[in-house]
Amino acid sequence: MTFPTDFKIDEIVAFACGRIAQTLEDRLSPWTDIIKRRVSYQHGLICTIRKTLSKRMGARGIQCFAQDPAYTTIDYELLKMHAITTIDDPEGFLMIDDTTLVISMAPNIPVKGIIAHTAQPAMIVWDIDNGENTFCTDPTSSRLKEFLDSSYSRTEFPHDPDNFKDVAMYTKLGS
Repeated sequence: MTFPTDFKIDEIVAFACGRIAQTLEDRLSPWTDIIKRRVSYQHGLICTIRKTLSKRMGARGIQCFAQDPAYTTIDYELLKMHAITTIDDPEGFLMIDDTTLVISMAPNIPVKGIIAHTAQPAMIVWDIDNGENTFCTDPTSSRLKEFLDSSYSRTEFPHDPDNFKDVAMYTKLGS
């Protein structure tokens, strides 16, 4: 993957990555193992991307933020141990600028639509709407498709259906 010459990431903002600390209700769900694994992988991705970009670009101090109303006190502490600051809605959306990397996979809010109407982050990592998401709360509208096609280059995320489903990375085209 190549980056434009003016490419810069100062912060990573992740939306709806899920609750790390499982509640009794979570443990009773037939999807517990899948959800727990995906939640762990999504939060791990935040740290991995920060580390990779820091090495590759020589960037120091990339700040990481996570916004999810489901977070518990235990989640706040766990994320803090990994230098991820938890934030409340709408703070994450208001932070996004042209030096932000956004992460969002299968949220229960319209992250894609909000981003397309309010910001142009440097990079986006989110789920691909392959037409099968009939009950999706974050669909790919024609406006969003136009926004991505005109401003970003798309790179397929490594295939990992158990942990990430269908995901792509979008890098803002150079100015």
